[in-house]
Amino acid sequence: MVAGFVTALLLALAAYIYWASPAVGKRNRPYDIVFEKSVAGLFENSIVSLQGVAVGKVGRIRFDPYNPEHVQVRIHITNPDAPILEGTTASIDRDLFGTALISLASGPAGSPPIRSVRWNVVPVIPAKEGGLSLEDPVSVVENISNTADKLNRFLTPANQRSISDQIARMERRSSELAARTPQLAATIASTRSSLRSGAAMAEAMDKQLATMDKKMQDSRGSTAAFRESMRSARESMAQLDAKLEAARPMVAKLSNSGLQEQVSAMRQSADELSRSVSQVDQAGAGALMSKPAVPDYKPGQ
Repeated sequence: MVAGFVTALLLALAAYIYWASPAVGKRNRPYDIVFEKSVAGLFENSIVSLQGVAVGKVGRIRFDPYNPEHVQVRIHITNPDAPILEGTTASIDRDLFGTALISLASGPAGSPPIRSVRWNVVPVIPAKEGGLSLEDPVSVVENISNTADKLNRFLTPANQRSISDQIARMERRSSELAARTPQLAATIASTRSSLRSGAAMAEAMDKQLATMDKKMQDSRGSTAAFRESMRSARESMAQLDAKLEAARPMVAKLSNSGLQEQVSAMRQSADELSRSVSQVDQAGAGALMSKPAVPDYKPGQ
């Protein structure tokens, strides 16, 4: 039993080596291509070309079992020298008669050959994105013919006259515009001059505004100083009011103690002293010790 297992294992290994060998199967290499669009005009045994050289043929065409909207095409590469490298893409080319063939674009030089992920699965060549996907050329020709008929119906004699009139109007307007070109140039020059003047005025106004702003800032400083002076004056007045309020009881006390009588007596004493000084000046010091002379009486006086 062990010998049978070892023999089966060796056979499987030999089969894998045979399958993976690049020199094996070059004369008939199958590949699958999945197209998302129509494959109209493509049949079994249609030509498969690589860079314009026929290298094989189409073997089978069927719907993709995983997505029925796609078509799976099996091709066989019969040219042993055809390099099917990674990066190779496939597209469908058609001629004017509707005949289609599969065109392969080779991958970058030096890339390894396309291989399957499993030994019993055919390798896949990706369809070229944005490749040629024309519909049936007969339908294309019919569409072109229908478009030409529509154009012929549109271009009736009346429509042709209308188009001619519109072209003539456009020519007249072009001529008028060409004649007004010097006037338009003068207007544009005047507009540019006005814009330059406006720019100069705007600059001058900007400078004036800057000067006014500076003056207003200076005025704010003077106003602040004046407010500070007024605040100091208010504080001084408040202090003076406080001192007067504190001195009011003392003034009232002096008034109640006969200050006015004392001042009156002092004034009388000062007057008497002044008269005495005057007498000394006139009669000498003895005038203070003697009595004043009585004037002689004369009759008739």
